[in-house]
Amino acid sequence: LLRSFSAEGFLSSLARRVRLLNLVHGGEEVPPLKLNGLLERVEVLENNTFPAQQEAWSSRQRRLVRFQGFRGSASLRVSDPLVKTLLAAGEVLHVGKGTSYGFGKYEIKEVRS
Repeated sequence: LLRSFSAEGFLSSLARRVRLLNLVHGGEEVPPLKLNGLLERVEVLENNTFPAQQEAWSSRQRRLVRFQGFRGSASLRVSDPLVKTLLAAGEVLHVGKGTSYGFGKYEIKEVRS
């Protein structure tokens, strides 16, 4: 579990989600994405995230389930097209634990300087 937002943790979780969804839905098995070289092209400019807890009802477990994660905003400078594509996919697929409950949603606001 992440204790604070990090580009590495976020992108790693996102890459894993895209890879597994591809595999489950009949795509070719692809090796895990190596983030080492890509992380050098991602800069966290601003991090205004904070830990947050959310509850949701689980019909299967018949109880409230608690999820921990982050809320807020973060500004990233991304210079790699593959990372931009990954982020765009995550905007639709969501990222992290609890996506079936609607968690992990984020919105990309592109700012050109």
